[in-house]
Amino acid sequence: GFYNKIYKRSLILENDIFFPNVDGGEDAVFLYNYMINSKGIIFANRPVVLYNQYRQDSLSKSKSLKTLSNRPKAYRMMYDLAVEKDMVEDFVKILLYSKLDYWLKVHVFNAFPSTNEEIMNILKEYKILFDECIKYDVGFDDVVYGIVNDIYCGDYEDAIKRINIKRFENKAEEKGAQAEPLANRPFFFRLFCFSSILFK
Repeated sequence: GFYNKIYKRSLILENDIFFPNVDGGEDAVFLYNYMINSKGIIFANRPVVLYNQYRQDSLSKSKSLKTLSNRPKAYRMMYDLAVEKDMVEDFVKILLYSKLDYWLKVHVFNAFPSTNEEIMNILKEYKILFDECIKYDVGFDDVVYGIVNDIYCGDYEDAIKRINIKRFENKAEEKGAQAEPLANRPFFFRLFCFSSILFK
């Protein structure tokens, strides 16, 4: 996340680093742009931030089509930054594959209001991201790899079939699951380590 770091203002201004106009993933674009323009990073392994991860109204839990399409839009912005810096392989292997894995499992597999056509259009628009993951042979599990490989091969209907199997399974689990009150959960918050990013 953006908030648990310290940034050098002059580095931001000198490199014209800003939050892009996209709802979902904009902090990742900013952070990635900052990091690839830094000469060094310092981590302080001391938890000082409490992060409430159970807010049901947060943008990261939204199932809207806008949220669904904005995340890969942000990933594409990050990819373009990696191309500019000649860092595509590192970006794909270290960051992009985990972002796409998260997006598929958390957003696409739970995108119940979205139609097959809407999801397919997003997959087509950001095909290059999936292509790069196949090119660099990143470590997706079998389910995600099958979808990504279908997209790589242009077999969008097969990709949608695989996605719909997971959407159906998730919908069935959601209907069968009983909501647990927040107060009964053993951990309300997730501790994040404070990490300061400094320009050296």
